[in-house]
Amino acid sequence: MMNQRKKFVVTTVLASVILILVAYLSIDETASWYDENQYYRELQELSLGEKPTMRFLSTNPTSGSPRMRGGHFINAWQEMKSNHFYVFPRVTSCTEKKCSDVCVYVGPCHNANKSCCKIEVLDMVDKYLYKTKTIDATLHLYDALVVNSEYMKEFFRAEPRNYTGQILVLPHHSDPRLTGVETVPNEARHGKLQFGFMGSIPSLKHTDNFLHLKELKQRFPISLVDTDQGDIPPVVDHQMDVSIRPQGSLVSKFKTSAKLATAATLGHNIITTWEAAVRDSLPPDYPYILRNDTLDAAVQMFELSARDYEGDRVLWKKGLDMLKQVDRSLSLPNLASTYQDFLSNLALVGVEMSEAS
Repeated sequence: MMNQRKKFVVTTVLASVILILVAYLSIDETASWYDENQYYRELQELSLGEKPTMRFLSTNPTSGSPRMRGGHFINAWQEMKSNHFYVFPRVTSCTEKKCSDVCVYVGPCHNANKSCCKIEVLDMVDKYLYKTKTIDATLHLYDALVVNSEYMKEFFRAEPRNYTGQILVLPHHSDPRLTGVETVPNEARHGKLQFGFMGSIPSLKHTDNFLHLKELKQRFPISLVDTDQGDIPPVVDHQMDVSIRPQGSLVSKFKTSAKLATAATLGHNIITTWEAAVRDSLPPDYPYILRNDTLDAAVQMFELSARDYEGDRVLWKKGLDMLKQVDRSLSLPNLASTYQDFLSNLALVGVEMSEAS
């Protein structure tokens, strides 16, 4: 009798758990498909060709770059109530064969140029660093490119690539979630400057995003804030961000302005090497630019910034004033408007090409 009662209790509990899970998943599934169903209903109500359609695609839609580049811009356009085009409400996998007037690939897709899209755009983000051969081999199959800097635009225009399609220079936008992050200095530091790196910590193993980290960490207080999984902390304890990359390296040439955008939005200053993407957004007289990537130069800059911060803060205030303008120029609404105009013009070209054929 006791064993039967135990079996009954266990069975009942398991059944309840299963029902709860099914209910939860059903709600989540309904929620995830609602916007897509609404998207298709609205399309059916439109006159043919009244408004172009576009979508973002990626080999890994949930990873960092597609989520930032695709997801954030989709949300921004929805908030702007864009009338330029209908954008599919999520980043699509490259394996999903869906037609749109404009398809934007966040990084190269293996079957990108076999789709039924009228216009195909390759948004590089930082993928050229890791997919160089693939991008070089398929470059001319895309109707347009989106790159991180003026340097990259000139790079793809020049020999031997000689790309002739349209190119948009789009700096990396600031993550809108960072506006809710509070900087609370560590009380144990007694008002002294705390340095910090906010980004993917695992990436430091394969990409030189913070040269001399080991040596500098032995001499200065440096916080490491890992956002590799897409999580943003509510509080950070550093006031000075750091981005030190090898001058003239591929990393310096093809990485984005994400670190600069992060510092500006947080209301911090940043010690940064003079990289291609940084040069497009930061004034050349910004006080914390490293024009030399050696350890000695880094140590001198850390010491200079600490003395100024713990003194009259002349350089500190000058830097913050400059980064206020950087924050405005790299804000998501500002860049979403630029990106929207570019894609809208491409969509019109696609419609004209379709009608001509």
